[in-house]
Amino acid sequence: MRQIMPMQSLGVLAESELSPSARLVAVMLMHHVNRKNGLCYPSVSTLASDCGCQPTTIKKALAELKDLGFINWETKQLPRVSTRVNHYSLLFVHWSESDQSNDQSNDQSNDQSNDQSNDQSND
Repeated sequence: MRQIMPMQSLGVLAESELSPSARLVAVMLMHHVNRKNGLCYPSVSTLASDCGCQPTTIKKALAELKDLGFINWETKQLPRVSTRVNHYSLLFVHWSESDQSNDQSNDQSNDQSNDQSNDQSND
């Protein structure tokens, strides 16, 4: 199940002077983010498909987000293949300790319920 991003992050986007396409791309990046390391790795074509935009629109929106300090990215070469991957950092998303502790308690309760259902199925 996808986690909902902190509302403060959406507020930052809403109050900014970003173009509508940059806001949409930022929301899609939030959708793909790994909450454990704060990075996301969607390709331009994936973002274009998710947003219903052309890849050139996505590239312009990414450049706008980077220029205004909302995101940063690093392009990495995958080993043994010619594919390059962008690792995006969302600089406007800040996880609070309560978000992280809620995630940990949810993970623990899910683990416990899975253990209990496994025990019951083994009986």
